[in-house]
Amino acid sequence: MLPQPTALENLLNLKLPSPVTSIDFKNSREKNIKVLLKRDELIHPVISGNKWRKLKYNLMDLIEQDIQQVVSFGGAWSNHLHALACCCCHLNIRLTAMIRGEPTDTPSAMLQDLMDWGVEIQWLDRQTYRLRSDKNWLESLSRQFPQARIIPEGGSNELALKGVSEILSEQTLEFDSVCCAVGSTGTLAGLVTKVAQPCQVIGIPVVKGGKPLMSEVKRLLQTVGIDKHSWQLISGYEQGGYAKMNENLASYIQNFYQRHQIILDQVYTGKLLMAVEDLIKKDFFKANSKILVIHSGGLQGLRGENHYHLADWYQNLIE
Repeated sequence: MLPQPTALENLLNLKLPSPVTSIDFKNSREKNIKVLLKRDELIHPVISGNKWRKLKYNLMDLIEQDIQQVVSFGGAWSNHLHALACCCCHLNIRLTAMIRGEPTDTPSAMLQDLMDWGVEIQWLDRQTYRLRSDKNWLESLSRQFPQARIIPEGGSNELALKGVSEILSEQTLEFDSVCCAVGSTGTLAGLVTKVAQPCQVIGIPVVKGGKPLMSEVKRLLQTVGIDKHSWQLISGYEQGGYAKMNENLASYIQNFYQRHQIILDQVYTGKLLMAVEDLIKKDFFKANSKILVIHSGGLQGLRGENHYHLADWYQNLIE
């Protein structure tokens, strides 16, 4: 008998639904704006945040189709691969991780976790890695792994959207805006499939280049037959680009923890909350509105952030 979603969640020891925490910003108080943070980082220490949401129905489909091998992609600190590897280990599914970069004698803590979980690691030079969405290259990869399911970088595909949409299914309040960080775009697209107008989904890109992101969101929505315009991207909070760090961002993450006792990561949620707080200050959100902000997890990546002693700071918090 195939496991149902709840049985799968129990098997993986997930804590759902995730809680919601009120965030009290100075400017939100002054404008009577209610900010709630959806705490998806608390779902599981490893299988957390939007990574679980995007993997849920992919994993269900693997089980239903009796597919016992997966191939996917990511960097040396990929939250997607980290969560996927943990799931595959629990479910006895073989995982081949295509890692961007060159082999190293000192693997990242994330890669060490993958090796401990029995993942096969194959390295791709940066030129080859750029082909990860190329149709012809993926066809050749399918011939190399004929029994495997290929899951895209970040886990963002049609099945991912259904899982992400359940973030909003868990809510009873109505919101004027839902805010999320945007990397591979699957989280934003999944939220758009569920959001009811006039509520808008506000995406904060963590990578430079808004046009490719917009095109990918539209492509993902088309896979499920949706043509909604209840979303927008607001650029300018990339802090230099994907996974880039500066003193301002490091200070914000540490100050946010001092104010709220909630840990943010440097790649996604730190930039997201910084953006939301700044947009409130700039009157982007109307007075008396309600905002739901999605904490998408990914805290394990802090282990590799050596700038401004952030890795040591994080380690001291979790010990």
